[in-house]
Amino acid sequence: MSSFNGNKVVLLTLALLISVTFFVLGYLYAANTLSQQQNIIVQTEDMRQTQDAVINSKTQAQINHQKTDDINENAQGALAPDSQVTNDSDLLVMIERLSQTSDSENYEQYNQELKLIIQFLTEFPEQIDIAIEYLDSIPYYSKEFYLITNLLNRLPNQMGAIAMTELAKDYVARGDSRSQIKFLNLIQKTRGANDNPVLKQALLNLALYSARTRNIRLDAISYIQPYEIEETEKSILATELANMAENSATSDLDKLLPHLIRFSAPQNRSDIVIKYIQQDNPSNIRFTMLRSIQTGDITLSNRLRETLFNIAFNQDDHLSDNAKHLLMSKFDITHEEYQLLMQN
Repeated sequence: MSSFNGNKVVLLTLALLISVTFFVLGYLYAANTLSQQQNIIVQTEDMRQTQDAVINSKTQAQINHQKTDDINENAQGALAPDSQVTNDSDLLVMIERLSQTSDSENYEQYNQELKLIIQFLTEFPEQIDIAIEYLDSIPYYSKEFYLITNLLNRLPNQMGAIAMTELAKDYVARGDSRSQIKFLNLIQKTRGANDNPVLKQALLNLALYSARTRNIRLDAISYIQPYEIEETEKSILATELANMAENSATSDLDKLLPHLIRFSAPQNRSDIVIKYIQQDNPSNIRFTMLRSIQTGDITLSNRLRETLFNIAFNQDDHLSDNAKHLLMSKFDITHEEYQLLMQN
């Protein structure tokens, strides 16, 4: 009986060991299967994220490429706020491209480049300062000077014209001859400069007092109309111009005398013409005087009438025919005087 019981215990122990063994094996198998499934899920998620990143990268690249195309190929479209064309060198590159296009006679491309820069400066108005700095650094007679002033004048709300006006004021403050010359050339190309009282006063100061050279003074005078200034200022200018004429080389008189006539009192203009229309003066000066009579700037005095008759009757004077024409078109002559003119 005790032997039987011993065998029974052994069998029960073996059965328990076998059950534990199968339980452990089952647990390990289940755990391994779950781990593999989790790895598959993680790998799948990683692959999905990688694919999404690739797709997003391609999409963003397409968007960026489209933005670049919109800026460079379609000047009518709006500039993207996050455009990369926002530094100094980009603006200067666009201006250089505009300058090169202007030489090619490809007007369509030139207009596209011009619209692109205008659009760019409208979108990024702080870049106008860069354009002004570049404008200040280049010669006033250069092609780029004309191109930049042209495009600045085209900006909306007079943004460019206002910036050029400030630069012109800065030239006045500098006061050297180079700045005075650039001032005169800049206001000639700045929209609304003629209506700016500060610039008009600066012009008058150049004409009266502060011009560094005679040519600068004459150029300043050429921008002033006699009716824009007081009679005292007009008289000062006329006196200064008369003194300059007396002490100028004949080569300078052609530029100077029209201003002297414009600012002189009407009763004095006829005497100026009579003086410089005489045969001992150079032909270009005499022609200038004839043009003044033709334009109606000169009082048709009796002395001037006699002077023109003397020229008309002088067959050795190569202005004889010009004088005849003026007498018949501008003066009240008799039939007898007309017959005399026709006979000579």
